[in-house]
Amino acid sequence: MVITLGAIMVAGWVWSAMTGSAAYDCLHGVLNSSIGKVLMIFWTLCTSYHLLNGIRHLVWDCGYGFDLSQVYGSGKGVLAGTVLLTALVWLAGG
Repeated sequence: MVITLGAIMVAGWVWSAMTGSAAYDCLHGVLNSSIGKVLMIFWTLCTSYHLLNGIRHLVWDCGYGFDLSQVYGSGKGVLAGTVLLTALVWLAGG
């Protein structure tokens, strides 16, 4: 749900940029507020987790990583990668 709502929010931001400065300024103000930033960071966190866990499942589909220690290790790697990827996205963006 969070990923879908965030994607709709990003699509709305792109749409507002195409329609004119008034719509863009309004939505930019909402997204640039403290609550908007928290929501967008949470969306980035969820999207990063979904991406990295999807890669983990692709590795499993290839038949690798089923030992219990590997399952726990890849789970911890997904969580660490999620935090790192989210931080990189937001630090690179400004």
